Amino acid sequence: MRGLAILLVLSLHYFVQTKCVPDIFLSDPHLRILSRQGWSGVDLFFVLSGFLIGGILLDEGGRKGFLRAFFLRRALRILPVYLLLIAVVFGVMWFLERRPPHAFVEIPVWSYLLFVQNYYTAFGYKFSLQLGPFWSLAIEEQFYVLGALVRTKMPRWTAAVLLGTCLLGGPVLRVLLEDGRFHGLGWWDFTPARLDGLAFGVGVAWLLRQPAAVTWLAGQRGPHRWLILALSVALPLVSLIDTQRGLATPEGITFLGLNFAAIVAYLILHGPASRLGRALRFGPLRWFGRVSYFVYVFHMFLLSISAQLIGTFVSEASRTSIQAVALALLLLVAAAAVSWRWLESPLLRVGRSIPYGKA
Repeated sequence: MRGLAILLVLSLHYFVQTKCVPDIFLSDPHLRILSRQGWSGVDLFFVLSGFLIGGILLDEGGRKGFLRAFFLRRALRILPVYLLLIAVVFGVMWFLERRPPHAFVEIPVWSYLLFVQNYYTAFGYKFSLQLGPFWSLAIEEQFYVLGALVRTKMPRWTAAVLLGTCLLGGPVLRVLLEDGRFHGLGWWDFTPARLDGLAFGVGVAWLLRQPAAVTWLAGQRGPHRWLILALSVALPLVSLIDTQRGLATPEGITFLGLNFAAIVAYLILHGPASRLGRALRFGPLRWFGRVSYFVYVFHMFLLSISAQLIGTFVSEASRTSIQAVALALLLLVAAAAVSWRWLESPLLRVGRSIPYGKA
């Protein structure tokens, strides 16, 4: 599933936004809007993160010393690759240009280090192309902190109330923000307006830890499959009807989260024997899932570097050369393999050696 999510993002940023697709995808409004739905990969990442981190919080959150182990494990997973790119962009490029890199000055470096840069972008501050994907990482990190503190420091009913608030409040807040109720504040990367995707994942994690719910859902394979099929067919149809925005609407985000949550639950309950489960075990797809974090962090940086090396530039206003995109893909795959082998895997082993503590 992570492999599918990152390939959706790459399809948008490397082929659609650079116009490296057949001209019919640029001229036909229906094909154009369908081709631009790769952004939904980020919402799939949100649901997957909510499911996986929510499961950890549910299973291990009651242990003594949980917060220390949880944050150390998260730091070892997230920070090395993240800080590496920040050092390159803010450090090396600043040194080479002898001045702050262009378009970075509106978002200070400390906001990236504290994972609050998405509040700047939500208010319309300019962000760099190389660090563009970091808005979603900021939302996920804020979710990690909030979820861990709620799980360990507050009564159980608080977590249930907060989960329900995220599920219902996120869509409502997006509608209000889209209507311009809060001048100058966008809903796309504003944390309170995007927590429902993560909450969907947490909800699935909780549901699948209830024996009665698992027993009932296991007997509803047919209706479950039809629900996924209906949503998976209906969502592209909505995009075809509204060729201006597609699913990039407050309502579209909600139904995407619901669909992704239903797919995750289906895979857990019926995955090994299902056609979808067998398809998702395709080797290259699993490899991209394994390195998806590095690919997500570095893909726009390597695209911009490749474009400069080829002598072109990345812009939605003009076509980026296919040579630059091909070079970026080659560099990205090679760098991801090196990072996984020599940086991420060793640190993940260290993280797994840190115990959560006694129950």
